[in-house]
Amino acid sequence: MRVRTRGSTPATDSELAVSIEGLDETIVLQCAVRWSKRTGLLSREVGLEFLSLNAETRRWLTELARTCAHNEFVRHRQQHDEDAA
Repeated sequence: MRVRTRGSTPATDSELAVSIEGLDETIVLQCAVRWSKRTGLLSREVGLEFLSLNAETRRWLTELARTCAHNEFVRHRQQHDEDAA
């Protein structure tokens, strides 16, 4: 998974938990950072590898990817975005 972020990023090969919100549920997955690159003055992209996925989680991710296929990226919802709605 490719993630856009601002600020510092975890070191390559470090592991972290990532929360992914889908249409019906939110799941937390263990990931490893595989690469990181600067994409702007303050922005970066990070490549994450999902670790230890079972068949059900793979299907869930595939369905989520199909849902988002026409989007360039999925935007993380900030707390203030939710408060404004």
